[in-house]
Amino acid sequence: MNYRIVFLFLLAVSVTSTVLLFSMDLYIQIYDPDWYGILNLNQKIDDEKKRIFIIGGSTLYSINALYLNEKLSENEINFEVYNLADMADTPTQRLNSIENIIDNKPEIVFYGLGYTNFEKFEVKEFDPLSTFLYNPSKLFKNNFELLLDESINEYFPLSPKERSLTLLNYVLRGPSDHYHPFISFKEVQIVDLEEIKKTKEPRYVNTLEVSDNDKEVLALNSIIKTLQENNIEVILFSFPYSNIMLDNTENSELEDFEKMLKNKQKQFDINLFFLHDKYSNLNIWKDRLHIANNPDTIIFTEDILEKIIEVTDG
Repeated sequence: MNYRIVFLFLLAVSVTSTVLLFSMDLYIQIYDPDWYGILNLNQKIDDEKKRIFIIGGSTLYSINALYLNEKLSENEINFEVYNLADMADTPTQRLNSIENIIDNKPEIVFYGLGYTNFEKFEVKEFDPLSTFLYNPSKLFKNNFELLLDESINEYFPLSPKERSLTLLNYVLRGPSDHYHPFISFKEVQIVDLEEIKKTKEPRYVNTLEVSDNDKEVLALNSIIKTLQENNIEVILFSFPYSNIMLDNTENSELEDFEKMLKNKQKQFDINLFFLHDKYSNLNIWKDRLHIANNPDTIIFTEDILEKIIEVTDG
């Protein structure tokens, strides 16, 4: 065996993986709503409107920020909404980019959380080298949201190549959609819940960990505290689940999740509202975890709009 060739190959894989991982994380950490790219430096920027950021995982991708901004404008509410949902977001992951959120000076941050953000998985043996060689994109799919449904590929750049090209496009031209910068915001068909049940086996939720010492809970504390220290109002909400997910989750787990969020509401004196079971039986879903981006699913966006009007009027 030619060990020199093997060494050079492994070195190339290592360097490439490091660069790609860095570029994937960098995009969300350098996002600027005022940035329109090197090729569009003369783009006019509206500095008069205050900003609202919606953060969370891919379960929030169907919140239509364009619709929200139109309605706010019609009601002469001087705010602009940006849906900054990113793939597989968790409190620990979002904490890495919290300084960038602060730098962009939002007045209000809506943070959508789900009980699956606090789910504990059994750690299995994992070989990153062989995974990279035979299935590179799988190396980056290390969170429950990405493992649930392959159809999420339609909306988020998952592979290293796609993520790197997205970063390059951002530098040159700015985000493809300023109000949905991390999402391919295109209309999709609604799939009947009964059909979704047929295509996927039920997914039983593992044990949740929502104690005060859990790393995700601690990260959530840090996010809220940091935002409040910078005079940014924080509003928590639970994101929606289909009945396929809820029916395979113990009531005690849901109760613990709700109790934890209520404790955060009391601890930090913040607004909180629950949506995790509000649309569970409605045929508005793309798959078992994601509401379809479709005109017929505007109910989710409408509920967010109602809360935005409520807090901005106050």
